[in-house]
Amino acid sequence: MKGYPRDLDDDVISRCHDNIEEALSRCRRGIGGLFIGQLASQCCMFYLRVLSGNTGTGKKGGAVDVSRVASLYASALEDFMMRRESKLQHHVVHDFATRYTALAQQLIIPLTRYIKDGVQVYRKTQACSMLLSLLSSPTSGGNMMSICPSLLDTIVDILSNLLKAPATIKPKYLVELLRLLHLLVHSTSNKGRDWSDLISLLRNFLELNEMKRSQELTNAAWKVLTGVGVSRGKKEKTTKKRKLNDAKESPAIEGDPPSRNQLKKQIRKAKKEKRMKIEKSKDIVNNGFNKT
Repeated sequence: MKGYPRDLDDDVISRCHDNIEEALSRCRRGIGGLFIGQLASQCCMFYLRVLSGNTGTGKKGGAVDVSRVASLYASALEDFMMRRESKLQHHVVHDFATRYTALAQQLIIPLTRYIKDGVQVYRKTQACSMLLSLLSSPTSGGNMMSICPSLLDTIVDILSNLLKAPATIKPKYLVELLRLLHLLVHSTSNKGRDWSDLISLLRNFLELNEMKRSQELTNAAWKVLTGVGVSRGKKEKTTKKRKLNDAKESPAIEGDPPSRNQLKKQIRKAKKEKRMKIEKSKDIVNNGFNKT
């Protein structure tokens, strides 16, 4: 939408912030269910877009009161992550964290706690997703450098606890953790770090049946290992044609059951001999009739 006003006065700007606060309050109370929550979230995004397009004292977002908006969303985030009975839908905070990353930088520190301390695995997974989006944005340079070492230690601690209880592993949560870990190992603040513990930990993960059953988990783990200098051996591809050639070339051992290809050849040979016998008998009968 290109036609929104770009010269709002202070009173209208203040009322826009009040409307954002009221919309978030309704979302936290769960008024109207999922549809109303999505609609309220989109209204907040629209208000932020209008405010960002106006001139104001906010350095990052035009006329947006960054501290007030970030405080409102931080409170909503805490409600969603730490209260099991919370009625807030995850997309309310997720929309803000992924679409206005410059305004949502104050959520990074709380999210580093919620990836471990969230009340449900689903909410911890959402915390990983939002944190990955915020740290991947160009505006997170300073925050990335400051929290990277402690966040790495937190993720390694989480992975160590999961390794002790493989039955509790949830694939989606583990994938998000590994994606976040992949981003962190490429951070310039971790050059020269000793990765031996992490390499040993991920190699132990790769031995789990839960990892072997999921190609997505295996690839995510190997991306991290590749980022810390471990090369992944290439698996030799065996084509169907090559398998057939190998079966033909390999000598049959006496006493071994015939292979599938050998059985097919035997069946074709038997059918051919039977067909030839039938044709020969027909010729004999026809010749006998011709002599009479």
